[in-house]
Amino acid sequence: IILVQPSETSYGDVTLNKPLQLIGYGHSDPEISTSLRDLKLLDGSSSSHISGLYFGRNLYTDRNSTLLSDMIIENNRIDGSLYFYQGAGVDNIIIRGNYINSVGIRYSGINDNNLSNSLITQNIFTVVYVANQTNTIKNNIILGSGGDTVVNYGNANADFTVQNNILYASTTNNFNPNSAGVIYENCLTYNDVGSVTALNGTNNINDIDPQFVNIGEEVFEPLTDDYHLQSGSPAKGKGANGEDLGIYYEGAPFVFNNFGYTNGVPKVRITSLTSQVRPDGELEVNIETNSN
Repeated sequence: IILVQPSETSYGDVTLNKPLQLIGYGHSDPEISTSLRDLKLLDGSSSSHISGLYFGRNLYTDRNSTLLSDMIIENNRIDGSLYFYQGAGVDNIIIRGNYINSVGIRYSGINDNNLSNSLITQNIFTVVYVANQTNTIKNNIILGSGGDTVVNYGNANADFTVQNNILYASTTNNFNPNSAGVIYENCLTYNDVGSVTALNGTNNINDIDPQFVNIGEEVFEPLTDDYHLQSGSPAKGKGANGEDLGIYYEGAPFVFNNFGYTNGVPKVRITSLTSQVRPDGELEVNIETNSN
């Protein structure tokens, strides 16, 4: 286990080649966060747990030969991309509670089936690329801008079904989340300033305000955004099994938080400190902590 201390500057580029729990302080704390630029996953890093980190660029594999399995990637903010390069095999990955900007979760290469048997849930992202129908994508929030949202690279093989997602846009253009080989079930779309093309699939809610507690534009603002649903939200109880749509629902085994705090790692801060102390004097320090 490596507890990565928060820092005003980035730790830069990191390569991981062994199973580790790599735990940061959080990705968007208003006081200080734990940041890296890139994290490259190599052979040997299977069974790792990566949490509470801010990535200025990417979290990724860069070789066709990389084999990964049984990893948890949660509570991170990735301003570039999370992607698994075409080739070998990436299996049984849990991706949850992250904010992933720009390209989002990307699999490089047409008809690339290297990510399999994985769960992508309770994330906020702009676009997700899928290619293997054994993966599960449910209960996410997709902040679209009229372009791609969910893309099925392997659409020639079979359709891919996504469930319980909320797709939110703020564009004067028409918002069309549909792409070949993607079927939406029990999802909701909304464009707060323009039109929306109805989703391909069943039991969807088209162009209805989900009534988040608070959201600005289609850019994640951790200090102000609150993606809980108001009591009268049309997304309540509309999931495939009667659960709420989006990243918060009753019975979820994981709880999304805006700042990327890792569960079980206490948040500690010094709230006051004696400014001057004479030789052999006493230094008074007040420390506050809370468990996440």
